[in-house]
Amino acid sequence: MNVIKTKGVGLAILVFCAGIAALSWELLWQHYASLTFGVSAEGTAITLATTMGGMTVGSFLMGALLSRQKTVVPLRLYALLEGIIGVSGLLLKPGFTLLSYLDGEVYRQFPALASLFNIIGVSLLLSLPAMAMGATIPVIGLLARNFNLSLARLYAINTAGAALGVYLLAFVFFPNWGVIFTTTVISIINFSVALFAIVIAAWIRKPKVEIPAKVDRQVMDQLELSPRSACVAVFLTGFVTFTLEVIWFRSIRAAFSSTTEVFALVLFAVLVSLALGAALANRLRKLGVALSWILFLAGCLILIATPLIERFDLFARFPGNYWVRTASWLGLSLGVMGPPILVIGVTLPWILDLSETPKQWALYYGLNTLGAITGSIFAAWVLLPTIGSSRTAWFTALLLLLFAFGLMQGRKRFVGLVLGGASLFVAIAFDSGVGRYRAQGRPVRNKPHQIIEIHEGADVTSATVDTEQGRILLIDGFTTTGETDYTDYMDWMGRLPMLMHPDPKEALVICFGTGRTAHAVRDEEPEQLDIVDINPAVFAMAKHFTSNHGVLDDPRVQSITMDGRAWLRRTNSTYDIITLEPMPPNFAGSNALYAQDFYEVMATRLKEGAIVAQWLPFHLVTPEHSVYITAAFQAVFEQTVLWVEPRDGTGILLGRWGPYDENFGATWPGFSRHERQRLLTREAVQKAIRLNAEECKRYASMGFPVTDDNQSLSYGHGKIQKFSLRRMQTTALNFELIDKVKQGAQAP
Repeated sequence: MNVIKTKGVGLAILVFCAGIAALSWELLWQHYASLTFGVSAEGTAITLATTMGGMTVGSFLMGALLSRQKTVVPLRLYALLEGIIGVSGLLLKPGFTLLSYLDGEVYRQFPALASLFNIIGVSLLLSLPAMAMGATIPVIGLLARNFNLSLARLYAINTAGAALGVYLLAFVFFPNWGVIFTTTVISIINFSVALFAIVIAAWIRKPKVEIPAKVDRQVMDQLELSPRSACVAVFLTGFVTFTLEVIWFRSIRAAFSSTTEVFALVLFAVLVSLALGAALANRLRKLGVALSWILFLAGCLILIATPLIERFDLFARFPGNYWVRTASWLGLSLGVMGPPILVIGVTLPWILDLSETPKQWALYYGLNTLGAITGSIFAAWVLLPTIGSSRTAWFTALLLLLFAFGLMQGRKRFVGLVLGGASLFVAIAFDSGVGRYRAQGRPVRNKPHQIIEIHEGADVTSATVDTEQGRILLIDGFTTTGETDYTDYMDWMGRLPMLMHPDPKEALVICFGTGRTAHAVRDEEPEQLDIVDINPAVFAMAKHFTSNHGVLDDPRVQSITMDGRAWLRRTNSTYDIITLEPMPPNFAGSNALYAQDFYEVMATRLKEGAIVAQWLPFHLVTPEHSVYITAAFQAVFEQTVLWVEPRDGTGILLGRWGPYDENFGATWPGFSRHERQRLLTREAVQKAIRLNAEECKRYASMGFPVTDDNQSLSYGHGKIQKFSLRRMQTTALNFELIDKVKQGAQAP
C-alpha cells in the first residue's frame, strides 16, 4: 500500500510540474506571436485558435488511438508527449523569427494573403506541442485508473501547477532571466517530467495498462446526465469560462491597471479557482449534490458577481506599497470572481472522473477546449461589440441557467425558477451602466462625466468622455490622451522632428490618439503622412477631437489599422520622419515598442538623415526605466538628444539616422522653412534640450537597453518603486538623475 501511495505521489508531482510548463508555454506562445503580428486582436485570435484547437485535436486523436489498443505503457507515452513539448519549445524563437521575416515578404507581395499565411505559419509552429498537451489528458486518465487515483484530483493538481506557472513567469522567470533563458528553463521542466515518467515506469513491475473497451454503466449512472447532455455541459462550461475571462478581464484592467502583472494576477485567480473546483468535484458528488444544481449555482453567481466586478474601478484603490496593492488586487479578484469560476470548474473534472475509457476522456476534454475557443472569439468579435459587457455576462449566465433548468424535474424547477429570477433581478437592478452612462477607469472614478462615444472592440474598450478637466480618450480605463491641460507635448511630438529635418517629405505617426500629433506633423507640410494605429476606434472617434483639425480628411494622409511594428516590417515605404507615442511603457504589450529590436526594424525604413521622436513619460516610469528606454533608443540612433516640454515636463527623445552631424540639435531649419503659429519660439525650443548627444550617451550608459528578450518594462522589480511613488515624485526623481548626468556624473 505504501508503495502504491508513493507512486501516486510521484504521479501527482509529474502532472503538477507538467501544469507549470503547459501554462508557461501558452503565455510564451502569445508573447512570441505578439512580436510577430503585433499586439492585435487578430494575432491573439490566431494564436488562441491554434493552441486550443491543437489541444482539441490532440485529445481526440489520442482517444481514438488508445481505443484501438489492448494494452499500453501510459508513463512512457506521457514521457514522449512531454518530450515533444520540450523540443518544440526550443524551436520557438527561430521559428517565429522566420515567420516574422516571411510575413513581411508575403504582405509586400500579396497583402490579402497575409492573414491566411499567418494562420498556416502559426499552425505549423504550435500545432504539434498543442496537440501533445491535449493528448496528455487521456493518458493521465489511464494513469489515474492504474494507480487507483481520482482523475478529478489529478486534474486539480495539474491546474494548480498551471496557476503557479503563471505566477513564476510574471514575477520570477521573466524579470530575472528574460525570455530566451525562460524558454530554456520551461523546456528543461518538460524534459525532467519525461525523464521522471520513464524512471517511474521502470520502477513498476507491470507498467502496461489494460485499456477498457466498454463503459461501466453503473459508474455512468452516477453522472445523472445522458452522454449528449454531458457533452453539452463540458462545451458550455468551456464557452462560459473563456467568455467571462474576456469581459471580466477588461473591467479589472480598467480598475487596476492594464499591465502584464495585473493580467497574470487575474489569470492566477482564475486558475486557482478552477483547481479548487476540480478538487471539490468528488466531495460534492459524494455528498449527493446534483450536477444540475452546480451548473445552476454557477449561473446565479455570475449574475451576482457581474455588478460587483463592474464597480471594481470605484473602490479598488488600495493604499500601501507595490506588494500590498498586488495582494489586495489578488484578494479582490479571488473573492468576487473566484466563486463563480470555482463552481464552473467542478463540471469537467466531475464528468472526467465518472468516465471510463480514453475515448470518453478525449471527447469531454476536447469539447471543453472547443467551447473555450468558441467562447473567447465569439465574445470578443460578436457579443461585446453588439450587446456590451454586462449583457454578455448575463447571456452566459442565462445559458447555464436554462441548461440546468432543463435537467431539473418537479419541484426543483420551481425552486430554480425563483433563485434564477432573483439573481437576474439583482444583476439588472444593480447594473452599473458601464458603456451607456458610465465609463470605467481611475480618471472618471466617482466623478461626473458623460460618454460621447464608446467602442467595445475585439481587443480593448475605447471611449470618448467629457470630464470636468476636458474631453479625454479612455482605453480600458486609462487616459491615453485628450484635450485637457498639460498636453502641449503632443504638439511637439509632431513638430520637433519636422523642424529638425532640412526637407521632410514622407512622415509616419505611430499611435494616433486624438490626432493632435498627426495634425502637428501635417501642419509642417510633408508631402505624405502615414498614420498607423492598432485600434480602429481611435480613427472612428477622431471627429470628436477638434485638436486634430480634421487631419484624416487631408488627401495627403493615409490611415492604417495595424500594429506599428508590424507595419514597419511589412511596408516598402521609407520615411524622413517617424514619431510615436505608444501606450505607457509598463502596459501590457508596450515593451515591444520601446525595445532596441523595434528601433532596429524602424531603421530599415528610414532615409539617410531621418529624424525619429519617441515619447518618454517621466511621470509614469522610474528613473531606471527611463534610462533603459534611452539606452535602447540610443543603441540604434547614436545621435540622440533629450528634449523636455517646459510646461508639463514630458520627455521626448530625438534621434538621427545616418552619418554623424555635429550640428544635430543646434539647428532647426523648419522654423525658416514655414511661418507658423507655434507654442514656442526657436530659442525656447533650443533651450528645452535637456541632454545633448554626448550627455545622452552618458545617461544611456547607466543602464542596459530594453529588448525583446529583456522584458524590463513589462515585468521587473523597478515597477515596485513606480507603484509606490506619486506622479510628481517620479518626475522629480527622473529630473534629479538627468541633472546629475548634465553635471558630468559618470555611469556607476
